[in-house]
Amino acid sequence: MNKQNLILIAILFLVIGIGCATTKSDWEKAQRLNTIEAYQEFLRKYPNSEFTSDAKKKMEILEWEKAKQDDTIKAYQEFLRKYPNSEFTSDAKKKIEILEWEKAKQDDTIEAYQEFLKKYPNSEFTSDAKKKMEILEWKKAKQNNTVKAYKKYLSKYPNGSFAKKAKKYLEVLRILKTLKSSFQLEKLLERYPEAGDLIVPELEHRIMNEIKNKGVKNRFVIKEITIDKTNTPYSITVKNEKKVIDLVAEFPGDGQGVIIYRGYLSLISGTIHRFVGKIPLLIEGYTFIGEGDKLHRLTFGVIENVGYVYLRGKGRVILKNGKEIKLGY
Repeated sequence: MNKQNLILIAILFLVIGIGCATTKSDWEKAQRLNTIEAYQEFLRKYPNSEFTSDAKKKMEILEWEKAKQDDTIKAYQEFLRKYPNSEFTSDAKKKIEILEWEKAKQDDTIEAYQEFLKKYPNSEFTSDAKKKMEILEWKKAKQNNTVKAYKKYLSKYPNGSFAKKAKKYLEVLRILKTLKSSFQLEKLLERYPEAGDLIVPELEHRIMNEIKNKGVKNRFVIKEITIDKTNTPYSITVKNEKKVIDLVAEFPGDGQGVIIYRGYLSLISGTIHRFVGKIPLLIEGYTFIGEGDKLHRLTFGVIENVGYVYLRGKGRVILKNGKEIKLGY
């Protein structure tokens, strides 16, 4: 071997040594920085180095930590797109499932739970999702409050948590059609208190119609009120609990069209108010004190050309002069 070849070989070893030293130095730098960007830059410069496998693994761990920190469906999906066969794949899919479940609960609609069950038919949350769907279906049936609605619920959940109640409601609805007077409805309420959600609203409106057709008779009535004849009537329960007055939709159909003007509930013709606790300032100078249970709320109705009329339930009214009127006792 001549002198020239020896020089070339020496230069080659020197270049290789320098290259290895540079690769190792850059790898140590990437490790010190320990960021996704640092490992990406290392892999761009040295795609086939002895440290390539370690760099990719370090990146994967950092990407997983970033996904966990973000803790969003999108972040975990992005991780799975990059690392479909990662040791964290199972955990990422589980995280997505949990977040999808939380989203379904937050939306709290039949459609949201259906979508979750479609994606995760064998999830640990499957039972809860089905239960929540049934509750929503029952609420929907109660809100519609028709024979058709309860039959639809029973067709889906013949042995459901509310099946017994749905059958009872169907029985009561059939009876309701045969009854003529509010007195008969009061008796029906005594017989089927568990169906009060059905009976009470019908009873209230039946009493209102009887007063319109037959007159107020000896009922307590406040005549000096201004009746709103333009807006849509509504039914609502007015509660005073812990000195906070709240409007509560207690029965099917409640709360639709409630109007408050300058702190007062509008006295719209056809409107029904139920009272719980001490309610001042509904009508200037009068205080209403509701003392009945849910099925026997102190209840008043706004009837055109008549006034603010006591309909039913237990409670007291304190007049402008301080006199107290007991009702329903």
